[in-house]
Amino acid sequence: MRQRTPNYYIVFSVGVLAATLLLTVFRIVVMIRYMQINTVGIDYYLQRSTAVTVFDAAAAAVCAVCVFFSVRMGRKTCRRLEFDASGVIFTSALVGFMLLSMGLYLSYRYFAAPAAISAGEMVSVVLAMLASIPFFYYSSKQVVPVSTPCALLALLPVLLAGARLIVDYSAQKDYPTSAISVYHILSLVALSLFFLNEGKFAVGKGSPASYLLFGSLSVVLLLVHALPSILLSAFWVLPLNDMDLFSAVDIACAAYILVRMASLRPAGAEGAQ
Repeated sequence: MRQRTPNYYIVFSVGVLAATLLLTVFRIVVMIRYMQINTVGIDYYLQRSTAVTVFDAAAAAVCAVCVFFSVRMGRKTCRRLEFDASGVIFTSALVGFMLLSMGLYLSYRYFAAPAAISAGEMVSVVLAMLASIPFFYYSSKQVVPVSTPCALLALLPVLLAGARLIVDYSAQKDYPTSAISVYHILSLVALSLFFLNEGKFAVGKGSPASYLLFGSLSVVLLLVHALPSILLSAFWVLPLNDMDLFSAVDIACAAYILVRMASLRPAGAEGAQ
């Protein structure tokens, strides 16, 4: 009886998710114990302690492991993305729906209570609605993987991540002690580079190693930032904010990226079919 070869891309994706969830639990414990809400009441910071330093070291170690396996596996990976896998279709539709519904809700909030959302944040909101278009397109069965429309649509999530990076980085001037800053800013950088690499596949210039690298780093950084924020805000430990809805979108994006990485194939797999 022929032994079935394990799918190392699925194993890698599951490993990234498991390590990230452990980091997230660690992060929540550290935040609950060492978190201090600032005087403005809409942000928080962490007291510098051994536990915080250990968490940072653990996060850096996980990222280093992701870099190692991404480079090693990327050399033997097919330069083609799958769009017809059921997981890709589902997560693409999920991200598209969340981006559009969040954008519509925040647009309503902007006109109903202008003080709740700044004009700069509204740029990200508008781009979020536009960025839903490629995800709805990916969830259809009409996708042409290597085509100009696919390449152009792939730029919209890059623009969204870039706009969020500019807005959120600028906000650090007002709240320089924010514990969110490092992981949140790095997650947006990794996310923009991931979507940029995804767009390169549409013009036949994608790098599987870079795709796995920025994909795995995006998952780690997105979930380490977004999951604790969502969970602690849900139980009123953290102050609630309309823009926290972006954290929910980040979690959906992490699911999309995990499925994308798991759907990759070894080089030569197409010819063997």
